[in-house]
Amino acid sequence: MASFQRAVEQDGANGLECDLCLTRDEQIVLWHDWDPDAHTALLRASGLEPVVRHCPCPPDGDEFRRSICDLTLAEFCTHFCYGEKGGDQKYRDCIPHLAELLDWVAGRRAVAALFFDIKIPAARVDLVPVMMDGINRLLARYRPASTLIFECATVEVLAAMQAHSPQHHYALDIEPPPGIVLNPAAYSAVRPALAYGNSYATPGRPRAVTLAPWTTHRRIVRHDIRLLNRLRRRASAQPQPSIISFTIDDEEELRTLVSMGVAGIQTNRPDVLRKIADEMGIQLA
Repeated sequence: MASFQRAVEQDGANGLECDLCLTRDEQIVLWHDWDPDAHTALLRASGLEPVVRHCPCPPDGDEFRRSICDLTLAEFCTHFCYGEKGGDQKYRDCIPHLAELLDWVAGRRAVAALFFDIKIPAARVDLVPVMMDGINRLLARYRPASTLIFECATVEVLAAMQAHSPQHHYALDIEPPPGIVLNPAAYSAVRPALAYGNSYATPGRPRAVTLAPWTTHRRIVRHDIRLLNRLRRRASAQPQPSIISFTIDDEEELRTLVSMGVAGIQTNRPDVLRKIADEMGIQLA
């Protein structure tokens, strides 16, 4: 919550993105790593995620080192926490419930958009109705004024969310695999957004194990912008998705994407992005 507060109140962010997991007793928590032993989770816990100051700290033992959906809220909050990257300090009691975030956001019109990154894996698509019911109950209680965008990484979870709650906006995160990307069209975020009727196309900057990750991301975004421009010239009646790049932290990369005309950028450096927008005279939504 302290990070969200700083982003909005000090650094000029006009939107927030949070990762949502579901506990065994159907509580929705802000936590990235559904499975603490997944490849990305292990890298994050090792402190290899750039820019951020803290890393997740799952338990070392076997008893509670399980997927979040296999733990009660009490078990999760007792055995998982954050730690200072490169230090010994542990921070407990700092993992928010979704209700805490929505209660805070409800009184802040500066938060124009809320991105909910649903971390349910395709293998547990059965939990989508449970999580969506819980989210919808909280939205009815707190009624945030923000535009809500639900994003996920798999078609299975996307389809289940859309079938359950068609009233929301959706995005399918597209991130190239490791290796060399020769054909940017193969990793277009706009094409699946059009195919599934999504309001947003969210191309991800590749991990460092992809050759030339920034160049690859720029080529994919350029392809998608050209695709949307061609559709506009044809006067297509089909609604067109807005492009939101993630996660971009380098100032020159941020500046390039703003100049290219993306609709938004998810970043750990909202202060830098706000400065660029101000310099370029861009009025933020």
